Amino acid sequence: MTTDPLAHLRGQFRKKAHEDAAALRLAWGQGAQGLPQVEHLAHSLAGAAGIFGYVEIGAAALTVDARFAAGETPGEAEVAALLAAIDRI
Repeated sequence: MTTDPLAHLRGQFRKKAHEDAAALRLAWGQGAQGLPQVEHLAHSLAGAAGIFGYVEIGAAALTVDARFAAGETPGEAEVAALLAAIDRI
């Protein structure tokens, strides 16, 4: 029997990702005032998702994070793609 040594941590990541998605929706809905929180959440998700094998979340979060890093604001579609990726887990 093979056990996944990261199974428990993956479960914790999934729970936290859904909490982050709720916070992301709230922050995005606040417009410019919420953008610092959107950036923080996207950056955190971009770093952690890949560690636990959630490549789609990591890629979507990295897209949002890269827009902020370039001094831009991510578009609605980019944030929606991140939220949709989280919703699928």
